[in-house]
Amino acid sequence: MNDVTNSHVSQLCNERGINASDVFTDDDSIISGDIYRGGIFLGCEFGKAYLYIWAVGLLAAGQSSTMTGTYTGQFVMEGFLHMKWKRWKRVLLTRTIAILPTVSVALMQDVNHVSGMNDFLNALMSMQLPFAMLATYLFTASKTLMGDFVNDRKNNIFMGVVTTFLIGLNLYFVTNFVMENFPMTWLVFVGFGVFLVFYTVVLGFLTLCLLVVLGWHQLTKLPLIGGYLEERYEFKEFEKLVESCETLNEVKMVPQ
Repeated sequence: MNDVTNSHVSQLCNERGINASDVFTDDDSIISGDIYRGGIFLGCEFGKAYLYIWAVGLLAAGQSSTMTGTYTGQFVMEGFLHMKWKRWKRVLLTRTIAILPTVSVALMQDVNHVSGMNDFLNALMSMQLPFAMLATYLFTASKTLMGDFVNDRKNNIFMGVVTTFLIGLNLYFVTNFVMENFPMTWLVFVGFGVFLVFYTVVLGFLTLCLLVVLGWHQLTKLPLIGGYLEERYEFKEFEKLVESCETLNEVKMVPQ
């Protein structure tokens, strides 16, 4: 699509019988490429079949990245929050929290603004990612929880550097997205500021929990929040699973 004019693509679309007059105007201006226009361009250039190939490709990309990431974060957060609900209730709550913002954005936008919608959804996922990353780092660094499979010093350092970099990068992109796509009024600044304070407090709490796991046990003596930073895990179900596996192995070893 580099250096391709709207009139050229409009002519291709007319030849293929694809009505794209609302996408490509009949003038000599250069195409402004995005996800939606890219799919239409492929259909006009190579045939209608490529419209469906492009759509299936986008769907597959979304399934492989978004669903894998959100399901992983969901399962991690369920364990982190010690949710004692039935599985279907936990899935209903966590899936609703994860999907509701996405569905709301999709309903508010039309297909012609799919690229802008994609940027908005990326910003939403960027805000959610640190919670899953910190929780995963916290669990894998806990000797109490992981036992012999706990991260060693090199892995902890690597995880710390990568997590800090990605969280900082995500916060930068989210802030940049808000500055570019929202009007700079006092209401926006106040709303974004309140949200940023709440967001930072939650991330700060998770960070303190992580530091305790990494050996900074003196943080548990902090007033008001110190007691909430202690590691509290229950292994009843895990111990039952281990006992069942050991029993099964013993049965297999008994000569018949």
